[in-house]
Amino acid sequence: MIDLATILDYALAALAIAAVFSALVFVHEWGHYAVARLAGVRVEAFSIGFGPELCGWSDRHGTRWKVCAVPLGGYVKMFGDTDAASAGKDTSLTPEEQKDTFYAKPLWKRALVIAAGPGVNYLFAFVLLAGLYATVGKPMAPPVAAGVMAGSVAEEIGIAPGDAVVAIDGRPMHSFDDITRVMLLARGEAKRLTVHRGDQVLYLTAAPKVEEHEDDMGFATSRARLGLLGPQGAFKMDKVEVIDGDGPVCDRLGQEVRLRVAGEEDVFILRPTVAGNPDCATAEILYVTDKDGMEPVRLGPVQALAAAGARVWAVNATILASFGQIFTGERSPRELGGVIRIGAVISDMVEGGLPALIALTAFLSVTLGLINLFPIPVLDGGHLVFYAIEAVLGRPVPEKVQDWAFQAGFVFLIGVMLFTNLNDIVQLIW
Repeated sequence: MIDLATILDYALAALAIAAVFSALVFVHEWGHYAVARLAGVRVEAFSIGFGPELCGWSDRHGTRWKVCAVPLGGYVKMFGDTDAASAGKDTSLTPEEQKDTFYAKPLWKRALVIAAGPGVNYLFAFVLLAGLYATVGKPMAPPVAAGVMAGSVAEEIGIAPGDAVVAIDGRPMHSFDDITRVMLLARGEAKRLTVHRGDQVLYLTAAPKVEEHEDDMGFATSRARLGLLGPQGAFKMDKVEVIDGDGPVCDRLGQEVRLRVAGEEDVFILRPTVAGNPDCATAEILYVTDKDGMEPVRLGPVQALAAAGARVWAVNATILASFGQIFTGERSPRELGGVIRIGAVISDMVEGGLPALIALTAFLSVTLGLINLFPIPVLDGGHLVFYAIEAVLGRPVPEKVQDWAFQAGFVFLIGVMLFTNLNDIVQLIW
């Protein structure tokens, strides 16, 4: 029988999923809406979702703001367009009425209106992260191997607990997250590691193993694995099993020890701590390093803006590279997720608290902005390609060609949505 606490957890997760999806759609469509208004375009409708209207209101400018029954995206319908994708135009309007239409505006204004949706997604992510770093703080886990997985590439090449991986292929590693990002995109090629061990500098070469596995939610994922455990790692004390030596883990604090979590196969080599708890026997968590040095650091306004910009850039580059690897066959398309997987990730982030949820929302906003810039008809990027051609030729692409392209793009997107969501369902069931 499901208890009240479980029901409340499910309700909170559902609320978080709805809030994140709605916020991302609203922000994207608001970008189109705001710039369209500035360009002198009349906006007929601003919709969250598709299909029958559930609720709504009309403002003094004649725009209908509404929430619709099918919560898969949204749209801004501009005056003079025959559909929400601006793929057709109403030619029955009078010359006076046409002045307020989208298609009657100069090319540069139309391009700005279309680019504003993805642009505001990037801006939204930037603002979220800058605010998070300035208030809650930015995680600053150093690029230190607090633990090493037994039998891993890291152990084979001689990395030990406490070593700092300061560069990979000459690229500086400022945090453990930097190492994780590099390994996410590595596909088994040899990497040159610069490692600091006290006063020593070691130059090591590693060919990380690409491993495919299921994440905690059952979805397929893959990454090249060095076998390092980050400084923020921790284990539940009652699940820890010491592999080598006698006596409980409390007798081995600060010493190199091999341990694993009950029920799991991975064995880690580390020097455990209970992060200042004076009574190890009553501690609930076993840390792999001193927790006091792992707390987020609040940044000043300028630092927060710079860090947010760098993070948005890094996320964008990583997502783009991952899509490229899927396109070239280096990465399995099974890793593509639809709304089911995204919803599951959002639900999982709820347990991490509001900062984790905000960071994920920023990541998804960058993803939405980038995907909408892909040169696929129906998406914003497809419109921008047509405008680029129009700028070169000095005349619009023939309407019949645009119609064929938009129909093909629509079919393609429906196919992608079906594939990703069926992929999620299949992985959850099997």
